[in-house]
Amino acid sequence: MRTLNPRIAIAALLALMAVLQITSIHGESQTWDEGMHLVSGYSYLVTGDYRLNREHPPLHKYLNALPLLLLHPEFKPDATDWREGRALELGRAFLYKNRIPADRMLFAARMMTILLTLAAGLVLALWTGSRFGQWAGVLALAFFAFDPTVLAHGRYITSDLAVTLFSFAACLAWGAYLVKGGSRRLLLAGLVLGLALISKFSSVFLAPVFLLLAAIRFAQQGRSFGWRRFAGSLVVVWLLAALVVIAAYPTEAGMLIPKTQQQLEASGQPPLAIFVSPQTKVGKALIWLGHKLWFGPHSYLLGLSMVAEHNLHGHPAYLMGEIYQTGHWSYFPIAFAVKTPLGTLAALLVVLAAAIAGTAKTGRKLLAGWKELDFAWVIVLVPPAVYMVIILASQINIGIRHLLPVYPFLFALLGAGLTRIRWKRRQLLIGILAGATAVESLSVYPYYLAFFNRAVGGPGNGAHYLVDSNLDWGQDLKRLKAYLDRHHYDKVCIRYFGSAPPRYYGIDEQYLPAGYEWQERSEMVCPVAAVSATPLMGVYVPSAQLAWLRNREPIAKVGYSIYIYPMTGRDKRLPAPIPSR
Repeated sequence: MRTLNPRIAIAALLALMAVLQITSIHGESQTWDEGMHLVSGYSYLVTGDYRLNREHPPLHKYLNALPLLLLHPEFKPDATDWREGRALELGRAFLYKNRIPADRMLFAARMMTILLTLAAGLVLALWTGSRFGQWAGVLALAFFAFDPTVLAHGRYITSDLAVTLFSFAACLAWGAYLVKGGSRRLLLAGLVLGLALISKFSSVFLAPVFLLLAAIRFAQQGRSFGWRRFAGSLVVVWLLAALVVIAAYPTEAGMLIPKTQQQLEASGQPPLAIFVSPQTKVGKALIWLGHKLWFGPHSYLLGLSMVAEHNLHGHPAYLMGEIYQTGHWSYFPIAFAVKTPLGTLAALLVVLAAAIAGTAKTGRKLLAGWKELDFAWVIVLVPPAVYMVIILASQINIGIRHLLPVYPFLFALLGAGLTRIRWKRRQLLIGILAGATAVESLSVYPYYLAFFNRAVGGPGNGAHYLVDSNLDWGQDLKRLKAYLDRHHYDKVCIRYFGSAPPRYYGIDEQYLPAGYEWQERSEMVCPVAAVSATPLMGVYVPSAQLAWLRNREPIAKVGYSIYIYPMTGRDKRLPAPIPSR
């Protein structure tokens, strides 16, 4: 390690990460949400109207849409879709009925997410290196750079990497203020907190995190920290963050100016309570707030209410053959266990074992001297613990990508923990663990979204555990076209889980009948059927529809997410088996 400059190692890892992401994204079609996010962001920039996709704050959509200002795509929303805020339909038309090719727009927009991912890796490496040693920073970045979930979702037009970067940076900035003080550090913490809040609504987990971090620092320092600083800094940091949120919606700023009922009526602005559901605690709080301050229907507040209502009613989810509507506490632990490289899992176990062994030896000293504990360890441990408590209670179980805000803290812990163990042949152990992660990650290139570790059979076995954005998010349509051309299939009966139209890529798609549609099955003229893993497993469609295919072996798996079945005469007439669930 000593012969290599850590800065060169960081630069090399970031460069390799960029190459892996850029080259692997070329072969992928739009994932389910990308067109919706992209048209929303572009509409924000050119119209100043925020009616589209309120369930996600605007920051990542602004950033992803920025390159399109240079491409000048056509933006002519359908009157009905625009009026009713149908972002999915508008996204389809925007991408696939435009003078600018869809893939060109997607690539330009995805590059912005890749830049955010590289920024997150750089922040992780520099901060971990400054607090725990330079090689701890390099090691943390290595686990980050080769993590398949980071590589996959760090390329798409979604909010997941934006909230990961800015939530992590907000905790670091707040920690720096709590330790060193200073108005500049407080200002930075407020601004970055605001950026996190306009990245994704899940960033509200930072409210208890900021409070806990301040309380721990107050307990460590006692009188030297002071009640005034404790309370005052929390008020200031959240006021600064609120200003960032207001600035993110410039045309709606007036809706967040407190006013009297008479002023609200005179302005012709409808009250917030009309648009907010009272079924959730968040909705009730917003109704109360709107009544007290007479706020209008600001898009950020409406988005908060929509997310809370979505969580209340749940979302169809799939876990190891079972389909359910509300969340299950085991979903994210299982997703992490099967979607994480074995080298990373082993590294986590090593760090936990070393921590337990160290605590057993010095437990009394640790309890007695916790006030002298380096606050960097508090920053690494507290935010992910709070986030996990919240997400384990979530009713929305649709992908490991929702765990991404935990990852920078986890990798900082691995980098710091592994470089501090006092075991013999430590460097060899670290090399084996990091190398195993890199090899397993590289082995699945370019199919990072479909990654499952070797312990559960790899990506080919992934549908037995998880689907949706863990495996099948519509990304393999272009690969399906290449497969059909390679095997000279001129038609395909298709059930595709995605937003991209197959005919845009030259796929002559035919209707794939349900198992109980006997006449339609006997009249099929397709040599093969192509079925996405998500509907195949009975998610978002009635389970019986594709039961006639589900228990058969496919002849191929395109990108691991689209299953190919031969459609011979016998296959068309084959009675549907009794559904397994």
